[in-house]
Amino acid sequence: MSVETSNRVQVAAHHWRARFVANGIDVNDFDTTVAKTTEWKDWGPNWRIVGEVHEGLGRDAEEHERMSSSARKSPQRLDMVGSRITIAGRLSACRCGDWGKRWREQFVDNGATARRRPRDGHARPLVLLVPGLDSSKEELFAIEEEFLRRGLATLTIDGPGQSENSVHFPIRVNWESVITPLIDDLERRDLGVDLNRIGLMGISMGAIYGPRAAAYE
Repeated sequence: MSVETSNRVQVAAHHWRARFVANGIDVNDFDTTVAKTTEWKDWGPNWRIVGEVHEGLGRDAEEHERMSSSARKSPQRLDMVGSRITIAGRLSACRCGDWGKRWREQFVDNGATARRRPRDGHARPLVLLVPGLDSSKEELFAIEEEFLRRGLATLTIDGPGQSENSVHFPIRVNWESVITPLIDDLERRDLGVDLNRIGLMGISMGAIYGPRAAAYE
């Protein structure tokens, strides 16, 4: 083991521990995984193993119709390196939970999105959630829940260069070219949300994209 790879693991652990825990990773899983990761090359594979454990627990709960448990486990099916487990976990969580339904679409030249709203059928105000430079819409699950508890609908976005779209579209600064077409597209759909009341919350780099988009929308 080189000092450089050891330091890289420790630097990542120091910077990401709070972020992982805030976004649904059990603190015991984090500490245990970091403790057994001595080489940076093992970081992704070790987290994949953790994700597969929670994936199995979630699937078992769903098969036995323990929907609350399945919904709780599903967001933790996370290997934190952008694999299918993250996305599949979100799909299952929204299917099993009682706080919203998920709608998924690929907006041309904009990116992948996930929508949730309370099930009562009322047209709710919409909050657009934008991740940062190195994060993804799947990481915003816990934040979405806070908005949903308050009766708001959410639309979470992977924009150009972000997460699912990092291999399809280059990153860009002119986010009016992302948000304006997205809202125009929403206006053509009957999604049960109040498009006269839209807010945007961005984390990290997303907090820079948001005001830029709002200034032009």
